[in-house]
Order: sequence, then structure tokens, then C-alpha cells
Amino acid sequence: MESEPPSLPPGSGSGRRTGRPRLYHTKSKAGCIRCRERRVKCDESHPVCNNCHRHGVPCHYSRPPAASQPDPRHVNTNYYYYYYAAAVPTSASAPVPQQLSSSQSPPAFFPGSTGSVTGLDDSTSTGSSDVSGPSHDYPQRNQYWMLRGLLNFTVATSHTLPGTHIPSVRECWSVQAPDLALEHEPLLDELLALSALHMIRSRGETETETALNSFRASRLDDALRAHRQSLSFLSHENANATCFTSILLLVDAFATLQDRQLDPYSPPVQWLQIVRGARSVFAASFDMVKNDPSASIMTIVRSSADFTDGTSMFSEVNLQRFPYLVHGDDMGDGRPLGELPPEILDAYRQTVGYIGAVQASIEAGEHPMGICRRLMSLAALIPAPFIDLVEERRPRALIILAHFFAIAAHVTDIWWVGKTPFREVFAIRDNLPASLQHLMAWPLECLAARNATTTSPTTAT
Repeated sequence: MESEPPSLPPGSGSGRRTGRPRLYHTKSKAGCIRCRERRVKCDESHPVCNNCHRHGVPCHYSRPPAASQPDPRHVNTNYYYYYYAAAVPTSASAPVPQQLSSSQSPPAFFPGSTGSVTGLDDSTSTGSSDVSGPSHDYPQRNQYWMLRGLLNFTVATSHTLPGTHIPSVRECWSVQAPDLALEHEPLLDELLALSALHMIRSRGETETETALNSFRASRLDDALRAHRQSLSFLSHENANATCFTSILLLVDAFATLQDRQLDPYSPPVQWLQIVRGARSVFAASFDMVKNDPSASIMTIVRSSADFTDGTSMFSEVNLQRFPYLVHGDDMGDGRPLGELPPEILDAYRQTVGYIGAVQASIEAGEHPMGICRRLMSLAALIPAPFIDLVEERRPRALIILAHFFAIAAHVTDIWWVGKTPFREVFAIRDNLPASLQHLMAWPLECLAARNATTTSPTTAT
């Protein structure tokens, strides 16, 4: 059989096209490896392109995805920090309030209301994932996960949030927050992202793992982008929703500590900075609605008035629960504690005092969801110099941090706490010199006691 002649090069003078017709699409330079090997057009959606999603196969790119496109199975605090902590104000007075113009109004959820239908067509999604590809069934698939996510948040996830042992707080999260989210895009996206993570962690959604993971990544990406953007026009109109979004992001960021890499070990500095940033955002937002009795966030604030003030948590009694953490010996600081600069000494003492206050509530038999709320408040109240000391890997700071996580071991049945206390305490222990190992006795006793009272320290509820 006569061989097929090659196609003529450009400019050969022949207008007749010869050779085998191209049956495949133009190759994508940035497409995934599988699509490029199959020589099909890739929509380049991250973390899973539409083709790989339809075929149910792993999707890999030859280049690492951009910071806005993380692997949904291992979304870590670096991702939050890039979008959130680095952009938030350093003080409550930093945001410049601006009024939302009609063009800036966040899209509404349902068709026919003001704005577009959030997440129900490609033009409204700022994230990219397998659910945002050009496939004709994208709107149906995305709407399915949105409705399922809202339902799961209302009846399940909302009941696992800090402070929901109090009926008014539980109603605030299960009724008022979802209703508010329908008109505020950042809150809606983060609510859906956290709900998706809850389904992944707690229900074993194996049959839809790829789709749900991708939906989770897309919603989290959209939430962080929109939340960061909303901070530039913070106003009374969106301040209430911003407070709710900040709290959900704190829970979400803590939940992802379960997936962070610990070998080689690095302290969770960016998580602490996210917490500090969220506190600033919350303070700025709350300042705009604190005199508005109709603001739903007031329900949560009023119920936690006894420990949101850092000065009320710090006392000599609480400090003396862990006297060995604030004694005068050198614990890797280069000199005895009493010779350290006042701001460092105060950072150590305040943090230990706060931990002692939470431990006192545990010994008093407080409800686990109340303990969760104290832990989140404690993280937000940690002095900024202490975060710097953790970043410097000062042994005393790491040991104090281990005590914080050891307290969290009392609530490992909560799905977003899970195995994190065990992972962090053991990692800190393994990175301390032998001369300081005795100071880890109390955290390790807490973990052992928790193991003795449950068949699995990481049971999700």
C-alpha cells in the first residue's frame, strides 16, 4: 500500500491540505499529564481537570499548581496564610470602611434575586476545580453539592461548632448563619467548604471522594478570595457576615492541621498568624455592629463574655497551675526567665495563664463544646510576641504550645479537632533536647489519659 504523503510545510505554495486529518484537539501547553499524553484538550482545571474527573482517574500536572489551586486532600495552613493572614489588618482600626456600591454587591444564591446565582454557572466561580470545567452538566453537579452542603451544615456541621451546647448559639449557627450566607458570598462559600470537609472526614464519602474533594477545594478558594476582597470594603452591611466567616475560617484552619506535614518538623506558626489575623478582622467587623441589637453575631458574643477578655483569663492562680513553665531557669532562651526582656516575659506568662484558665474550666466539668470555644478564644488571645518565639523555635515556647494542644486532647471526639493534639504534642516532644524532656510530662499524661478513656483518639462525630 502506498504510504501517505506528509503534509506540506507552510509557504510551500500549495493550498491543498494533504496527510491524515487531525482528529484530536490542539494540545494544551499547561494541561495535565494524562490529557497531554492522550493528545486531547485539557480544560486545565485544578486540582482535577474535567476529563480526569469524568473518567475517575488521578489528575497530575507537570508543574505545581498555583497557590490558588491546592490539592484538596492536603489543604494546609500555607494556603490560608497566602490569602488570608497576609492580607488582614494588624489592628482593629486598619480596615477602611467603604460602602458597597451596587456593582460590588455580592451575588445572591437563588435565581431571580439580586445578583447572579452564586456558583451555578461558570462565570460566577472564581475558583477552579473539576466542578468548574466546561462540561454541560456543571451547573447540575455544582448545585447538587451546594444544596447537599447547605443541608449537612444546617443539620450536622453547625452542631459541632464551638459553643453550640448553648441552644441560642446552636440556633444561631444552624438557622441564622445559613440564612445570612444566602446574601453574602464569602460566608456561603466558607460554610459550604467546611460542610464538605465535615462530610469527607465524618461520613466516609468514598464513592464521591473526587467530586466532593474538588468541590471543597473550589469553595475554599472562592471563600478566601472573596473574604480577602470584602475586607477592602468592610461596612455595616457586611460586617455581621464577616464575623461569622472569620469564625468558620478559624475552625477550618484548625481542622486542616490534621493534614500538615510534620517531618521535617516546623511549628504551626502560620496557623497562629491566621488566628491573630482573624482576631483583628473580627474586632474590626464587630466594632461596626456592636451597637446593633439585630446583628446575629451578638448571640455568640454575649454567650462568651466571661472569657473573651484576656485580662479576666489571666490570674496568678491560673499561672501557678504550671509553675515549671515560668520559673527562672534557662530553657533555651540563653538566659534565665527573669533576665529576658519584659515583652518576652509577659508573653510567656500571659500564655501560660490563659492555658491555666482553660484547664480550670476542664477540671470544673465544662461541656466539651464550651472547651472548644475556650480553645479557639485562647488561640486568638495569644500575645503576638509569643508567636514570634514559636517561630524562633524557642524550647520554652514550644513546650508551652504543647500544653495548649494537650488541653485540646480532651475534645478529640470533635471531628475538626481529631488527631491534631496527638500529632502536635508528639512532634514537639521529638524535637526537644533530652535535658527538657521532663517538661513534657504533663502533656504526655493528658494524651495517655485520653487514650485510656476512648477506643480511638481520633473518632469523628
